[in-house]
Amino acid sequence: MQGNESRARVVFNLPLNNAPQERAVIEIIGYLQGQRGKGFGIDGFTHSDKTPPVFKGWWWDEEKKEWIEDNLVMFMVDYLTPSAKKQFSLYDEITQLKTKISETYKQHAGAEKEVWVVSHAILRQE
Repeated sequence: MQGNESRARVVFNLPLNNAPQERAVIEIIGYLQGQRGKGFGIDGFTHSDKTPPVFKGWWWDEEKKEWIEDNLVMFMVDYLTPSAKKQFSLYDEITQLKTKISETYKQHAGAEKEVWVVSHAILRQE
């Protein structure tokens, strides 16, 4: 008998334009791997190729008054959707992930102006 599993898919893109940013991406991969078994259902995640990055992004730099191009690595992480029995907050976990990303980039490559971390509800058929 098949069932359904509610999850939240968290998607984010990390810039990878140089060696310091590559170190940041590698550290985030290690962080995600370390989340297994902590109770919020991360048993795996997906990311695009790092070398070379296959996605490009553009953002407007208000100070320079020009478009800036970034090479990006896209990540998708599926979290279990907490039930009343669960002892964690999905919002708190996503906030912690965004904080980790910000701190890691600041440490390795300089602070990023913005990294969007977006969550979507999904239903997985088993």
